[in-house]
Amino acid sequence: MPKLSKKNLLIFIAGFGIGIVLLIFVVKNTLDLMEQILTPQPPEGFKSFFTIKKEKTNKEGYIREFIVKKPAAYLFFVAPNFNGNKIVKFISEKRLIGLYTNEIIMLEKDYGSSQVFLLLLPGSYKFFINFDIAGASIFFYTNVIELSSNYVNRILKIDRGEIYNPPEGFRKFFATNLNGLDVNNLSAGGFEVINPGEYSFCAYSTMCKKGRFSLRLVGGGYQGVDILNEKRTISDQVSLYLNKGKYEILLSSYEADCDVVLYITNAL
Repeated sequence: MPKLSKKNLLIFIAGFGIGIVLLIFVVKNTLDLMEQILTPQPPEGFKSFFTIKKEKTNKEGYIREFIVKKPAAYLFFVAPNFNGNKIVKFISEKRLIGLYTNEIIMLEKDYGSSQVFLLLLPGSYKFFINFDIAGASIFFYTNVIELSSNYVNRILKIDRGEIYNPPEGFRKFFATNLNGLDVNNLSAGGFEVINPGEYSFCAYSTMCKKGRFSLRLVGGGYQGVDILNEKRTISDQVSLYLNKGKYEILLSSYEADCDVVLYITNAL
């Protein structure tokens, strides 16, 4: 191998150094690009809330607290950039509005992203997050909707058991007390859609101390959409796109001891 002159050696060293710098630049940009590709994209209207990246040394999980200053509807989009075991819990100091508990699981096991809707009153809340893969991340996004005082007051009344309290523009479709009623897919009534489009439903129940139940919509291509069940007492103005055709509301109940009411939009 021929010997390099001082001049050629300097050129070689300089070129080698530039090559290293370029390599670092390319690797960094590649990693940045990969991180962007692996970052889940939220639905329209959602903003970045926070991100948890797993550290090797963390075995106990992460707790992220936040304060709600005024009543609002919070839509959360929770998305991991990995496949693997995980748990994401949302915890309130008091029982959550429209639910039977003060905590819910937003994401668990090997499931992908999830969307969760909660009506939150002023107070302190927290997330508990844990997963196994070091270097992986879970991304949190929010879409916060401000609520009128009239809306909040109406929902709070329903949450206290005053379930016959629909918004304007809705009519009662079905109501019953489930005590002693053990049925499976009993028809609670039907309707026909002439003009396809978005149609809204409101379903409420009092607190069930035992048993389980469900109200499901079938027809028009839907095999069964849960409108309400024993895990949630309030489904307010839930919108579904309905094709032209005939639909039916099915009730299932087993040892449930609550009252249930369903309202549908006057457009149906």
